[in-house]
Amino acid sequence: MSGLTYIKRGLFQTIRGKVHFKLHTSKIIRGIYVKFRGIARTQWDEQGKKNEPNIRYHGEHKYFTEALNLVGEGMDNSVELLPGEHNYKFAYVLPVGLPTSFKSPHGNITYSVTGVIDVSWDFNLEAEAKLVVVSPINLNKRAGLKRPGYVKATKHLWWLCPSGPITIEVNIPKTGYVSSEIIHVITEIRNQSNARITMIEYRIDQKIAYYAEYPRRNVKELASSLYTTHFPGTPAYTIKHSDEFIKIPDMIVVNFSNCDLFDVQQNLKVILHIQGFHTNLTAKIPIKLGHISITLENTSRIPVSMTAGLNTPYPCGTEERASNLHVLGRVYSEERYRYGWWLQ
Repeated sequence: MSGLTYIKRGLFQTIRGKVHFKLHTSKIIRGIYVKFRGIARTQWDEQGKKNEPNIRYHGEHKYFTEALNLVGEGMDNSVELLPGEHNYKFAYVLPVGLPTSFKSPHGNITYSVTGVIDVSWDFNLEAEAKLVVVSPINLNKRAGLKRPGYVKATKHLWWLCPSGPITIEVNIPKTGYVSSEIIHVITEIRNQSNARITMIEYRIDQKIAYYAEYPRRNVKELASSLYTTHFPGTPAYTIKHSDEFIKIPDMIVVNFSNCDLFDVQQNLKVILHIQGFHTNLTAKIPIKLGHISITLENTSRIPVSMTAGLNTPYPCGTEERASNLHVLGRVYSEERYRYGWWLQ
């Protein structure tokens, strides 16, 4: 047998493909079928108490596991395949509302299609194709994201002798953004202290939460910086106004809707680095990253590629496993979710 491959074709949420293989000699089989699977898993270890082993936390959710017979009906029947090329078409409708494909050291959400030749009295022959599901987030349908974001933070310095406060106010026109969009950040800093602000740092941070169900409910949170830049600070007893334009990086935006094992949060932070032995002052505004940009009055809609960032590592820094898969194409649906898949 020369091999088993998939040829993928798709339209909206329907996967259309073909199991193709070539036989040099005739072969007796029990059947040919295709397996479809979508699953989410989390797993990590935590140190146990003194003299106790580490505890492994894990969770698992299955979104779908189905098989489609193409030839034969299983153990009680045998089919003889003649030498030559064989092609068997199939179609499968993906369930609605799937979360985005995701992979990290502590959990993953994976989708796959596996073709199986059930050979009589021999090992089965299998080939697998991975699906990459990108479930779009329509920011227009998320409550409150069209409203401006505002935060005010104050810090009093008490090193050796009392000093006046440092106050920062941050404004942004909305709180929902897409990849490569620009955030207009208006900042006012009132430094009434006797300490100099050495640097003003702007950051977009992301925190992903992983949830375990066994042996008991637990959560592990990992934070990463998606973007950072900085500007000169301001002397003591001064007021500084600034308008900065922060660009959202070209990145994968994950959608964990309908998934209890993962959650994601993004924040815009403005951090004031204060001279001396003082802790920094941080002003934080929660934001939401999505795929379909907010349509505001008198503004145009920003076109965004649904595959933005697919060729870059995930924010956690974990790169996808190297493979010999080659891309035959991608088909997307804007109404529900979109997918591309690679074939092997």
